[in-house]
This record gives sequence, structure tokens and C-alpha cells, in this order.
Amino acid sequence: MMNVTLEKKDSTFGNLKVVLTEADYKPKVDNKIKEYAKTAAIKGFRPGKAPLTLINKMYRKNVLVDEVFKLADDSVTNYLKENKLNIVGRPLPSEESQAKIDFDTQTEFEFVYDLGIVPEFNYALPASHEVYQIELNDKIVSETLEGLRKQYGKMINPDKSEEDDFLFGRAKLEGQESDVYSSIPLNKVTKGELVQFLGVKPEDVLKFDVRAAFSDDNASISYILGITKEEAAEVKGICEFKVEKISRSALADLDQELFDKVFG
Repeated sequence: MMNVTLEKKDSTFGNLKVVLTEADYKPKVDNKIKEYAKTAAIKGFRPGKAPLTLINKMYRKNVLVDEVFKLADDSVTNYLKENKLNIVGRPLPSEESQAKIDFDTQTEFEFVYDLGIVPEFNYALPASHEVYQIELNDKIVSETLEGLRKQYGKMINPDKSEEDDFLFGRAKLEGQESDVYSSIPLNKVTKGELVQFLGVKPEDVLKFDVRAAFSDDNASISYILGITKEEAAEVKGICEFKVEKISRSALADLDQELFDKVFG
């Protein structure tokens, strides 16, 4: 059973930790692999007749990544709804607390999200008071709706990257012997270098100067290259990044499902 815990740092800020074990995601991954096996067209085999072991070798990691992130996202949404937790904006992945993930070796995954919490307060009204009629203009309504759609949005995997997306793939710094599975948050890339990260597709290979792309943001460099912040502070040179997947938080549809999530 998925383990979700909230740690409040103070009255307005906290971390939501999601821990997924193999029992949480394996049935979903296995079912998705079986679905692939029924239709997969692989050279040397008739459609749907390739061995399951081959399908596993070719697709399991990508399926695992998709299902783990989807489960984590759904767990956060369900926790907020079930516990009626009133937050500001939407949960954001914690760069400070998030542990490095290796999908090649790990069977248990931990995700940490930062939450802006709306504090509870009580106010005793005086015996007499004035009541004001609040006027809502179109701008306020539009901004509120957009905020709710962002908060309850879903993760999708588009064909091409745009601003605020996450790129997942293999990162290797010039001179390193091996690469690491990692992700690049495009909202952390400096404006002057961002253009080369936009419009890229899975299987594309990016080559960029890590110091130019992330300036003095050693936390991001550490996260991408799988090194300590102290090591990141000394890093210079070219990074090669092979894109395997693009992840984007899409706005929720403005429909009954959204209003049910918001209002219960």
C-alpha cells in the first residue's frame, strides 16, 4: 500500500513524501507490458507474437518510469482530497529533499513535494459589523480557474518539449566514463540557453555547457549529473543528454471531474 506522509515545517509550509514499493507499481507495469505484447510490431516476428522477455527488455524501463510517476502524482492528488488539505498553488517536486532516483537498480521510490499550506485561523466578529458585497471581475475568475486547473493537472508525455517541461534521459559529462539516468527541469535553464532545449523529441541528443545552461545553480547541476553540490560547484564543460521521455503537467479539463475534486 502506498505510503504518503505530510511533514509540516511551519504553519504555511510542508513536505509531502510519497513512497512506492514494488507491490504498488508492478501489477500495473506487468499489465501494460502484456498489452504491448499483444500489438507490438518487432522485426523478425509477426505483430503480437514477439516473446514477452523481448518486450520486457525493450519497453519495461519506459513503462516503469511512466507508471511510477503517474502513481506518485495520483497519490498526491488523492491525499490532498481525502485529507481536505487546503494548499496554495500546486505541489512542486522538492529539489532540496528529493533523493536521486535510479530506475535501473531501485525497486522502491521516494518522491518529496513542497506544499504551500493555507493556515487555519479564527476571528471573532464584533457584535456589529459591516457586510460588503464582493464583486468578482472576469480577470479574477479566469486566474482562479487557471490556478485550480494547474493544481489538479495531470502528467502527460508530449512529442516535443516546451517551457516548464521535464526532460528524462541519460546524462553524461564530458570526460566521465558512464552516464546516469536523470531529468532536466526546463524552468531551471537560463533564458539565454533555453532555446536549444525547446522542440526536442525522444531520442534527440543535446550537448550543452552546464555552467552556461544553469549558471550558478549548483543544486540543479548536482541533480542532473548525480553528484554532490560541492562537486557541482567545480563542474565545467559539456554535458551530453540523450532524451528518452518528455514530461509535462497539463491543465485539467474544466469539467465535472475537476469540480468534484475541488469541492468534493
